Amino acid sequence: MTRLNMFKQLLANLKTIVSRFPPGRMGRDGASKEILLPSTRPLHPREHRRWKRKYVSAEAMMRIIYALDQKRASGQKKILVTDISVGGIKAQANFLSLDDLHVVGNLTESAWMPNILDVELELPISPPKSISFQGRAEWYSKTGAGPYSMIGISISIISKEDREELVNFLERHGV
Repeated sequence: MTRLNMFKQLLANLKTIVSRFPPGRMGRDGASKEILLPSTRPLHPREHRRWKRKYVSAEAMMRIIYALDQKRASGQKKILVTDISVGGIKAQANFLSLDDLHVVGNLTESAWMPNILDVELELPISPPKSISFQGRAEWYSKTGAGPYSMIGISISIISKEDREELVNFLERHGV
């Protein structure tokens, strides 16, 4: 069965299910449109980020700060930043937790807050310029075989000077 035929069969099944709905505020035709129209949109991924990003290859150091007790923090470990924007970075790391602190947060506690990621990034410019910021992991995923993971980190706290340096870097590179 081809993908098109499978999709047509799925639509027919959905119409059958919807036809069994009792009449109410929305008629059966309206319900069909509510269910079927979103499913017939193209399946191409849409960019969800608010800011344009610059693909880079830059080293950074990151540590994880426990959100519920900020005196508790991990040691620093190297990450590789693969893209950057004014809103955040995407980084490759060979860890998801350091010193018993997970990049997202501690899910075993009764109270939960996202852990703070403290990042010191060396912008790939000449002469090199370092910026620092704090943020949180918005998402993470394992990459293929091996210990590597990709982490999406949003920027929450950044100094005015470092933000200006970041914006200047991005503007110089057409972002």
